[in-house]
Amino acid sequence: MGPLKVSSPPEVWLDTEAQATAAKASGWRPHVGVLRPRFVAQLALGFLAIVGLVSSLWPAAPAYGIYPDLRPFDEKGLSLALYSELSQIDQRIFVFRPAEHPHVSARQPTDPVPWSTTSLLPPRGPTTGSRWTTSLRVGRKSSRFGRLVSGSRFYEPVLPTHAIDAFPRTIALAPGQGGVSGNLPAPERLMFGIVTTAARASRMSDLWTHWLVSRSVESAPPRCLILLSQEEKEEDVDKLRRVLRERQISCGIKRSSYERYEIRVLSMVQGMRGYADEIGARIDWFVINDDDTFWLDMRAVRRMLSTYSPAKQYLVGATTEAYNQLDYFGRMAFGGAGMLFSRGLFSAMESIWSECRELYESAYGGDEMLTSCAARAAGTDKRDIMTEERGLHQLDVLGDTTGVLQGGLPVLSMHHFLGGGWAHLHGYSTHLTDMEQIQRIRDAAAFLGGDNMFQRYVFGDGKWLVVLGYSVTYFEEPLKPANLASMEHTWYEDYRLAFADRRRIEERHDPSGGPAKQTFYIDVLSANTAVFSFLQADSWDESLTQAERVRIQLFWDGDSPGPDVEQPPLSLAGFHSRQIR
Repeated sequence: MGPLKVSSPPEVWLDTEAQATAAKASGWRPHVGVLRPRFVAQLALGFLAIVGLVSSLWPAAPAYGIYPDLRPFDEKGLSLALYSELSQIDQRIFVFRPAEHPHVSARQPTDPVPWSTTSLLPPRGPTTGSRWTTSLRVGRKSSRFGRLVSGSRFYEPVLPTHAIDAFPRTIALAPGQGGVSGNLPAPERLMFGIVTTAARASRMSDLWTHWLVSRSVESAPPRCLILLSQEEKEEDVDKLRRVLRERQISCGIKRSSYERYEIRVLSMVQGMRGYADEIGARIDWFVINDDDTFWLDMRAVRRMLSTYSPAKQYLVGATTEAYNQLDYFGRMAFGGAGMLFSRGLFSAMESIWSECRELYESAYGGDEMLTSCAARAAGTDKRDIMTEERGLHQLDVLGDTTGVLQGGLPVLSMHHFLGGGWAHLHGYSTHLTDMEQIQRIRDAAAFLGGDNMFQRYVFGDGKWLVVLGYSVTYFEEPLKPANLASMEHTWYEDYRLAFADRRRIEERHDPSGGPAKQTFYIDVLSANTAVFSFLQADSWDESLTQAERVRIQLFWDGDSPGPDVEQPPLSLAGFHSRQIR
C-alpha cells in the first residue's frame, strides 16, 4: 500500500484551454464536487487545501496548507518528561481505514480492546518521511473555464495510516442477525414522554432532533408528547410550537393542572396512553425520560428492545451510578437514563393509576413514583421490577467524566451533561459550553453510529488511547492491558461510583504530582469530509489561550456498506495497524 496521494494540476496556472484539458486528463478538477467516502483521505487532504484556498477570501486568516497544526506544545502545567515526549511529535494528522464487521452482541466493558504496538503519531525521526505536495488558492484572474487556481509546492509529511476493525456506521436491523430479535419495534411504535417547561423544551429540542426526526423517507419518526404546567405563558408555548415546527419535530403539547412536578411525571401514564388513542397510534414502548436525556443512536435502542416482547410486562431502565444515591433510594429506575415501559406494563399501570397516586404521591421523585407504580401493577417489589440495561446512563457523576466515558462502557443514553455540578463531558479547561460539548458528541455519533461511538483503540503499546468520537490521550507511562478493565478517577475525589466491575485507578500523575497525560477532546467534526478535530483541554491546560492549544485531526477513510450487506460474523479481535511509508 503506497502513500496517500493528492492529485495536483500539471501547471501552476490554468489559463489556457490546453492546460485545462491536460488537467482534466490527469484526473484533477479545479472545483470540489460530490466525492465518494472511500476516497475520504484524498478528500480530507483536499479539504485542508481548500481551507487555504478559502483563506484568500479572509486576508487576515493564516495559511493552513495541509498541516492541521504546527504550533509547538506549551510546557505550562506538564511534567518535564511528558513535555519532552510531546515536543517530539510534529505530525498532527492520522488516518483510520476501517474494515467493517457486523455487530454480533451488545458491547460489554470486559470486551477485548484492540491493541497495536505502532505509534498513533510517530515522534520526529527518519521514519517520518515527507514528499512534495501542492497547496491550492483561488486565482485573481478569470477565464471562460471559471475562476483560476494558483498553486505552490512544498514538503508535507506522509500521514500515519492505521487499519482498524469497526462496525457499520448504520446499524443493521435485520431480524435474526446482529443481535436483532423478533420483536423489533418500528420507530413509530415508540412514544417519548417529556415533562418540562416551554423554555427548556425550546432549548433542548435541538438535541431531540437526533432521535425524534426521521432519517429515512421510508419510516415515520417516533411519537412524542411534551407535558407542560398549566401556568405556562401562551407566548412561550407558541414559541415552542414554532421551534418544534422549524426543527421538524412532531410532538404533541399538553398542559397539566397538577402543580407538583413529580405528580405530572406520574400522570404521563394516563397522558401518553390518552394521546396515543387521540392520534390513533399503536404504541409498543412508552419511554419517559428527562428533557436532558440524550439518546446516542435510536437504531441501537430499537435493537435492544427487540429482545423484549412488548405484550409482556417490562420496565427497562438503569439505576444511578452514585453509590450514596443507590444506598439512599435503593435499586430503582432513574428517568435521566430513560424509563422504557412495554405496552403490557403501561396498560396495567393505567388501570391502577388513581391507586398509585394515592399511595406514592409523597415519594421523593417522579422516577420513584413510576417505578413503584410499575412494581405494584406487576405484583412485584420496587427493587425487582426493573430490567437493567448497561447502556442506559443516569450519569450521576460529579465533575470531570472523562474516566467514565473512556472506561469502555456501552452507551445508549446519557444525562446530566448541562453542568450544575454534574457531569462535565470534556476536560475542565475546554472552551466549549456544556451544550456545545454534547452537540459535538451528537454530531460524532450521527457520523460514526452508536456501535462505534466510544469504542477504544490503543496504539504505541499503551502510549496512545483513542476513544472514537470523543478523545485522544497520550500517556507518559504506557497503559497496561489490565488498566483497560479499570476507570481512571477523574471525577470528584471523595465521590464514590457504584461500578462493581470497573475498579477505580488514580488519574495519571508523575512522582512529583505533575500531570502525566495529555487529552485532546472532540472539538470540530466536518461530516462531509469525515474530518474529526481534537483539541487539548485537560484541567492543567486552563492557562493556555486558544491560540496556544494543539489540535490533532483524524481522517476517517472508509466506505460504509448499507445495513443490508451481508458480511461474515467477525469481531474486533482482528485489529491491526500499520504506518504508511
